[in-house]
Amino acid sequence: MNKQIKRLVGVALITSLLLVSPAFADHGSDSVTSGSSGSGDTTTQTTTETTSSDDSTTVSTDTSTTTLQDRIEKHKTDLKLALTKAEEKKLELACKPAQTVVKGVENKVNGALSSRYKAYDNLNSHLTDIIAKLKAAGLDTTELTSEQTILATKIATFKTAAAAYKQALDDTKALDCATDPTGFKASLENARNLRTTLSKDLTDIRNYVTSTIKPTLVTLRSQLEAKSETEGSNE
Repeated sequence: MNKQIKRLVGVALITSLLLVSPAFADHGSDSVTSGSSGSGDTTTQTTTETTSSDDSTTVSTDTSTTTLQDRIEKHKTDLKLALTKAEEKKLELACKPAQTVVKGVENKVNGALSSRYKAYDNLNSHLTDIIAKLKAAGLDTTELTSEQTILATKIATFKTAAAAYKQALDDTKALDCATDPTGFKASLENARNLRTTLSKDLTDIRNYVTSTIKPTLVTLRSQLEAKSETEGSNE
């Protein structure tokens, strides 16, 4: 039984190490990034408003059914964009090729997010299994249980931001940019801001797993080994 638990703890440790690599952060570029499935005009979005800690950038997400045009107008207002005629003309010429690039990057982003979600789900599953077995072995799992709850909250925050990011990029791709170059600029800026938020969320999760959950797992494994040795010597 204890060997099985130690094996599970080892699996969780390996999984936590795999989460250290930033599999998502570098997909896309600062000029054009993308990711989403479908480009429907109406969507129900789970959103909040977040202000970046190192600047005054606000990224917007809204838990209501909105249209593409509603979202674009909101981004224009939030970002306070006012393009010159020359800037509008330049965007009218450049935006269609940029939207083609967005389509190409879309699959990379979706694939990276899918892998990230799977890694998080696997880690959470391992933690749940470990906690149950460690409890059965008589170890105190209060700290690890609390850390799992905090991790779940961080992951939920990341997934909410990812959904908003994908929607923003899909809007950028679907917009009639030649007709509304200011809207295209606003949508692209919103997507960039959300990508920055995602990168920060990803780093937060990675650091929490590495500096908090991993040491707790190591400590519990040591406690289990000590308990096994004590029990063995008493037999």
